[in-house]
Amino acid sequence: MSEVNSSVLPVAPSNCAASGRLPAQLSVAFSSWPDAISASRSASVSPGADLSAYKSVYIAPVETSLQSADRSFPPYGTGERPVSASDAASKASDLQQKLAAAFGKSFAVAAAPGEGVLTVSATLTRLQSNRPTAEDLRATPGLSLTSEYAGAAAVSIVLSVNGSPIAEVSDAYTGTLNDSRLRAGIWSTADVAFSRWARDLVAFVQSH
Repeated sequence: MSEVNSSVLPVAPSNCAASGRLPAQLSVAFSSWPDAISASRSASVSPGADLSAYKSVYIAPVETSLQSADRSFPPYGTGERPVSASDAASKASDLQQKLAAAFGKSFAVAAAPGEGVLTVSATLTRLQSNRPTAEDLRATPGLSLTSEYAGAAAVSIVLSVNGSPIAEVSDAYTGTLNDSRLRAGIWSTADVAFSRWARDLVAFVQSH
């Protein structure tokens, strides 16, 4: 499986289908996040795989594999803040819905994997809110409800056919406090990331 990291990928035309590299129009979208503290995305496609040949996709339930909370989490440190199981499950469902909606505009969305169906399996590997969650308040008694954070999200996505992986995409994004201005929701940064991942993944499949 050939690999390319978009953070160092030059923005230039390339033979995407043959090399498995990101198309030029996605190399910018994959690495250009406004107000980002850090952002990185990489992709790999098995030699000979033709993602664009599939017209039907199955969006598997999104899984979570989040980092453990650090005792030094904000506001007293810089470690990972806790995420409750219910919040993780809710955001996983949100991402699955975003993926299904985005693919549904150009593909038939199957109810189950099967012959000729491209399976999209996503795993959330990081999730940090922009505003205090119930878990934040439980972990830090007295925490102000007006507290703001730089939200973050990370994902790993495997594209497979009949159980055999043929492509992988991953992305990690950490925003800034600009994401947490007035009217920002609890999960604003994650929601923006979900929309971009869904949109860009559809384009990635169509271009490979």
